[in-house]
Formats: sequence, C-alpha cells, structure tokens
Amino acid sequence: MTMITTMFTAIFDGNIIISSITELLFVFIASILQFINTVESQINDLNDFDEIKNTYPRFWVMEFIENYDTFIVGTVALKTQEDVTNRQPISTIKLKRMSVSSNFRKGIGRKLLAHAVDEASALSYNRIILVCTEMQMPAISMYLTHGFITTRIINKPLMFVLLGINIHYMEKKL
Repeated sequence: MTMITTMFTAIFDGNIIISSITELLFVFIASILQFINTVESQINDLNDFDEIKNTYPRFWVMEFIENYDTFIVGTVALKTQEDVTNRQPISTIKLKRMSVSSNFRKGIGRKLLAHAVDEASALSYNRIILVCTEMQMPAISMYLTHGFITTRIINKPLMFVLLGINIHYMEKKL
C-alpha cells in the first residue's frame, strides 16, 4: 500500500474509502456518457440545416440592412411533430431555431415569436410546443408573456455539474 492509502485506512474504514471512490468514478463515467449523448444529439440537430426545406415547413430569417451590408439578426422555424402511431392527424407543431443576435434583442424576438405563432395558427395547428433551458431565462419570460405555459421541468445532468440544468417544456394552445 502507498503511504496515502495506509494513512486513510488508518483513519477511516477502508471499505468506505473504496465505496466513495467507486461512487465518484461511476458519477464521472456517467457524466461523460451523458455529455457524449448530448453532443451527439446536438450535432444531429444541427445537421438538419442541410435539409431546411425538408425539415421545416416554415423557416424565417430576420435581416438588418445598414450601408449596403446585410446582417442576420434573428431566426425562427416551425417543425412538424412525427406521429409515431399513425392514428391521428398531427395537431402540434414545434417552435425551433429561435435565436436573436445579442446586439438586436429589443423586440426582435417578440416579432419573430408572434409571426411563428400566427403562421402555426394559419396552418391549422392547435398547439405549439418548445423546449428551452433555464440558462435562457429572458426567453422563458418572453414565452410566458406571450401565453406559453410550462408543462414540465426536467433536471438533466451535465458533465461536471452535479445539479444539472433544468430543461423547460412549454406549450401554447392556438
């Protein structure tokens, strides 16, 4: 045994130390696996940009033009939900790709959101859903202000963050 191990064994019961190290190792490996799954999911989600026309029935880009230069200041999309049962018509659509440049946040998000909700309604959907993290509290506040409700909050563990992060699932009836 090494000197450190001998010292710990003399102070504590050796089984407790081994058990604690095993638990820490398990948490570490679980965190790494969760991180890999999250990154893989995000990469797959990003790949849909190659198929915008096939992935989203509606996709909008808001631009700002100044001195003959054009800047993208925001995006939003609607994505249909897959019906795994094939039993009923799909009446829910998902809000995706909601993003606004930090330099243009004064009202752009509200306009993009209102437009997406109006379009979803015009397309005869009766519910719009979205998912966002607690790190996006200004966005969550905006969604709540525009009639969305939080249907559930799930804490998702992230690598090296023992408490994880809260994922907000929200919806609005149209």
